Amino acid sequence: MSIKMIPLNQLVASPSNVRKTDAKADIEALAASIAVHGLLQNLSVQRRSETKFEVVAGARRHAALKLLAKDGKIERDCPIACNLVDADGATETSLVENVQRVAMNAMDEADAFVSLHEQGLEPDAIARRFGATTRHVEQRLALAHLSPKVKAAYRRGDINLDAARAFCIEPDHAKQDAVLRALGKPITHAGQVRTLLMQGAMKASDRLARFVGLEAYETAGGAVSRDLFDPDTIFIADPALIARLADERLETVRQDLTSQGWGWVEVNTSHGALSGCSGQRIQPTRRPMTRGERAALAKLDAEIEALDAKLKDSEDDDDAAWATREERDAERQALIDKTQSWDRDLIAHAGVVVSINHEGCLSFNYGLVAKADQAKLKRVLAARAPEGAAPAEDAPAAAVEDRAPRVPKAVARDLTAVRAAALRQAVASAPDIALAIATYACIASALQHRASLAVSVAAQSVALNDLPGFERRRSEAFAMLPGEDGDVIGWCLAQDRDTLLSVLSVLIADALDLVHEGASSADNARQRFADKLSSALNLDMREYWAPDRAFLTRLSKPMLMEILANAPSIAAKSAKRREAHLKAQAKLKRDDLAKAVAKALDGAGWLPDLLITPVGAGDLAMTADGEAEAHAIAAE
Repeated sequence: MSIKMIPLNQLVASPSNVRKTDAKADIEALAASIAVHGLLQNLSVQRRSETKFEVVAGARRHAALKLLAKDGKIERDCPIACNLVDADGATETSLVENVQRVAMNAMDEADAFVSLHEQGLEPDAIARRFGATTRHVEQRLALAHLSPKVKAAYRRGDINLDAARAFCIEPDHAKQDAVLRALGKPITHAGQVRTLLMQGAMKASDRLARFVGLEAYETAGGAVSRDLFDPDTIFIADPALIARLADERLETVRQDLTSQGWGWVEVNTSHGALSGCSGQRIQPTRRPMTRGERAALAKLDAEIEALDAKLKDSEDDDDAAWATREERDAERQALIDKTQSWDRDLIAHAGVVVSINHEGCLSFNYGLVAKADQAKLKRVLAARAPEGAAPAEDAPAAAVEDRAPRVPKAVARDLTAVRAAALRQAVASAPDIALAIATYACIASALQHRASLAVSVAAQSVALNDLPGFERRRSEAFAMLPGEDGDVIGWCLAQDRDTLLSVLSVLIADALDLVHEGASSADNARQRFADKLSSALNLDMREYWAPDRAFLTRLSKPMLMEILANAPSIAAKSAKRREAHLKAQAKLKRDDLAKAVAKALDGAGWLPDLLITPVGAGDLAMTADGEAEAHAIAAE
């Protein structure tokens, strides 16, 4: 092997170079290092022609040199020191150079960087000299300042690099050594190291810390510990200060709610369950939206739908789009909240529970009634009802037989929302049914002195994610109406019966409020109302809903097993095969069981009890075949 100075523009890449992967990794960093320190290791080349030489070892150095020439930092024909090898040994030379290479130990590199730092070089200057990032140099300097015992343990292999990095979050060598002694060797779990070093501190991801905010905490003089190796890992040094700042903010919220007339306000900052509350609660009233509010709601819905489509198709996390979507969602909820109001006489005997969710946001649970206030609230309601008035629909006596199996409240709410949307669309196209509902609501209000839970006598609009067919009919109907300042009664008197019934159908449909959680007598009243309405409309919910895996995974295993046992494909098996199949399925995890149930129900038209339309009286008749089979069974 001989050494030869060869102009850079005569050097070309060689197919004999064994490094195929990461051949150009970190080229800019390497170029920066060569610019400062020069080429510390010769390239190995073989002659291709009189004027060209192939680089068989040193492809990354070659690429870095070409980058320097491209940037004008060296000449394109700059002479480069090269080892000239025989063609027969080119591949072996490349292999030896790449295989025998050993990466520098992180602690050795850290000690080297700290030596330069002690000579007066700042981290950014060190980074420029070695083609590294300033953050990389700062991290290596942090490792260099670890306790000597921790550094020695790393060199012996008792600690891996991740764990050594974790020790850097606490600069106190005594604490580092104490944790080193407490943990068994080898130490490989960085999270365990941080937890022991930060005992007594609070994670910045804690819901109270999120609620207060790091900026407010630090402004109040609070100290934090940040992990140089993980920017998302931050510890609060003074949890007591976080608690005090949270209490101050919550007290402002408490005073605001009290000024609104609520009888009591309880702040629940722990995970404990509330006690002392009854199952009763009061509900707000809701006025119909104005035309302007309805237009604003439609605009927000369109924006949210467009954002959802964009986020669904995007492969990258678009933080700006997500933030905008959350803002539009908050604006939508605020618009809906404007239409509701609370009866001050009733809320004086009820309260609000304020809690903080895992995202650090406030959550309000309005209208709760304490057991001690039940009697007072009952007297207020009794004083309002005329003597001899019939009990309200939500009276406890109106409870109906529980449906089995019981589904979670959230599932019941989602299921009944699907049927509510279907019923609203159906009523909008059934003027006679709408007229019957309106008459019922008027009778309940004028003669029975009570308000219907299922529909407002004032035709108050209820916000719901409606079906396109109903949205279209509502837009068409409202387009016929005069403006807000127009002569509404004059318009109504000038219309024929069919037009009035068409508009009435939409207004009544828009006022239906049938979503519930299946947990109270009021929910049972809504369910009975929806059942009767579905029967009158011959509503078949199989046209609007079908069980899928997403729905089934929300149910408990006992519920899933009961559904599976009654699935047509399973029920058709012999008793022995059916029992064996169910026994095998019972061993599955819930998600896998939900998948099996979804497969068994595919195409069967299964519906949960909450969505089944009851059969009306006289709707069934025995066929000739049915009568013959019945006689045969009786004869046996």
